[in-house]
Amino acid sequence: MKRARVVVLPSSFPGPGSPVMGRLETAGIEVVTNPHGRVTTEAELLELLPGADAVIVGLDPITRAVLEAAGSLKLVVKYGTGMDAIDLDAAAALGVAVRCTPGANTVSVAEHTLALLLAVARRLPEAMGQDRVRPVGRELQGLVLGVVGAGMVGRQVLTLGEALGMRTLAYDVRPLPGAVPSLPQLLEQVDVVTLHVPLLPDTYHLIDEAALSRLRPDAILINTARGGLMDEPAVATRLDAGALFGVGVDELELKDGPLRRHPRVAYTPHIAARTRESAQRMATACVDHVLEFFGEDARTHQEARDPGA
Repeated sequence: MKRARVVVLPSSFPGPGSPVMGRLETAGIEVVTNPHGRVTTEAELLELLPGADAVIVGLDPITRAVLEAAGSLKLVVKYGTGMDAIDLDAAAALGVAVRCTPGANTVSVAEHTLALLLAVARRLPEAMGQDRVRPVGRELQGLVLGVVGAGMVGRQVLTLGEALGMRTLAYDVRPLPGAVPSLPQLLEQVDVVTLHVPLLPDTYHLIDEAALSRLRPDAILINTARGGLMDEPAVATRLDAGALFGVGVDELELKDGPLRRHPRVAYTPHIAARTRESAQRMATACVDHVLEFFGEDARTHQEARDPGA
């Protein structure tokens, strides 16, 4: 019987010789690692995935063209939860199973959200490395924290905010006890808004000019989900006008746009989930999926939707 062939793409996935990788090798699975050491392009995947039975992906674009070219591909496992780079409809039509690792990066992303919030509140982007620049920051205790998206990460952020003495509000598209019934109502009541929703057609530019106009003039905006959730030029315009205190963001839609080097923006290059602990949990969950799928009880198809970033 032909050995199952698995391509592992995320650069932070534990490498050869690690216990996680050893589980795949012990199971007789052929493992191919990413030769580029970074997020791959569609063109690179068209060359890399033919002959693969499964692929473990990070932010790599799993498009219809990639899925069709892969031929023998049976399983896509997302190293994390956000599925916006995977064409789920094409996968379903082609009979390719798609799974993810919900909860594995919850603590890391929530803590990074708090780190960005503290950096913005204390105006660290302006102060770091300076001797005489001494900007005046803000205390978080007593401020109102609004969480958009009350999934696992959002709920953890609420817990961290409460631990700092913040008052908390949440909004989610799902009816939840105690949640604010609409996004506009939440935006009008908060000092800090933080985004924890997947990037979908109806969440693209969720924070646009109309949403920004509802925020208090000294509000703080944090986004550790996806860059496309914010209209970045509109956010920059509000910052320049003094209508926002500051912004913390872990991924930008416009890589060379107006927020990249703005003095009131704390920007990190999509590292919220990149901790040793998170990488281990995500890798373990990915391997669990692979071994389950190619085991005797593996199902032939299962489509996994993002349960909430």
